[in-house]
Amino acid sequence: MPTVACMPRRHALAVVPLIALLAALGGCSGETRIPPPEPSSAVEPLFASDDEALEAATEAYEEYLVASNEVTASADLSVEPIEELVTAEYLELFVDSVEHLRSRGLRTAGSSVVLSTELQQWFEEAGLANVVLYVCLDVSGVRVLDEQGADQTPSERATVVGLEVGFVESESSATDLLVTSSDSWGDGVLCGTP
Repeated sequence: MPTVACMPRRHALAVVPLIALLAALGGCSGETRIPPPEPSSAVEPLFASDDEALEAATEAYEEYLVASNEVTASADLSVEPIEELVTAEYLELFVDSVEHLRSRGLRTAGSSVVLSTELQQWFEEAGLANVVLYVCLDVSGVRVLDEQGADQTPSERATVVGLEVGFVESESSATDLLVTSSDSWGDGVLCGTP
């Protein structure tokens, strides 16, 4: 039976749904605040309102989450489903995380579900929109399985986790937001589950 231990921070941050699935990962991830840069009046804002930014980022995260669940449940190492949904830097971390999971003979089954999202902030930087969301994610429907299909999900894992997720406007498509970061946030307090 594989031992589930704390992954290095760079692995933990890339596959945040796994933070809630593997024991002690909450202790590996610190809280990150992104200070807003000075607003630029030279660039027409992508979003006309906070509501538009929230809606666009929520849709982008839900699409990413479906693809992420698919990748971590797969027996191979293909990350093709998320390649167009994340930045190159985040993809590298995600690949490292999936490889770490596979090296321990583990995969997931089931799907995470977004319970709620809240806009932390959005801003323009270098002509691109950046959005930061708080996300409440229900991971109770996801199990960690070993190579024989035996359930290795830690009994003490949280079923609802709070996340802080960052996005940036795609340079190739002005309507797409790409995931840039994902950190555990608020020890569940954000989602009403201390």
